Amino acid sequence: LTFDPIRHKCDLQIFHLLGNHDVYFNGWDNFKELIGPSVYWFEVVFSEGKDLYISLDTATGTLGIKQTQWLKSFLENNRRQYRHCTILTHTNCFYTDNSQTGSGNLPIEESFSLIDLLCRHNVSLVLQGHDHYREELIYKDVHFIVLGAISDKSKNPEYLRVVVNPEKVSLDWQIIDN
Repeated sequence: LTFDPIRHKCDLQIFHLLGNHDVYFNGWDNFKELIGPSVYWFEVVFSEGKDLYISLDTATGTLGIKQTQWLKSFLENNRRQYRHCTILTHTNCFYTDNSQTGSGNLPIEESFSLIDLLCRHNVSLVLQGHDHYREELIYKDVHFIVLGAISDKSKNPEYLRVVVNPEKVSLDWQIIDN
């Protein structure tokens, strides 16, 4: 992704995040074929620097050992190169209801470990889903956001516009008129 300062526009691509419906409702093969890997990173380059975005696969309600080790190593070796870092994950780090076995939220020990890792590496923003309600939490200067539903079935469908500038990351919630 690159930013053109003359046109004030980005060459925008769409990036997808694997969710539990992709995994448990015969969507995994389609996801791999149409989208590609479920864990990836990309950077947005500006004249003043660059920002890091990391998409994690938590569709099954866990990061797992390999992905956790990769994330830890990646942040340790690369985070300092970027002004801001945004993590994208399907699963909510702070909601520990595992009543949806196999697709619920992270086990509490994994949540604590992940939250600590993100805080130690000065992550700016963590965008989360799965629970279909809006929640905003700031913990040790890291913004953890659970995105609400954008579905027509929702009483108040909304989306989040994220504005990133050199000093900070700003959030602008947009309500969709039904």
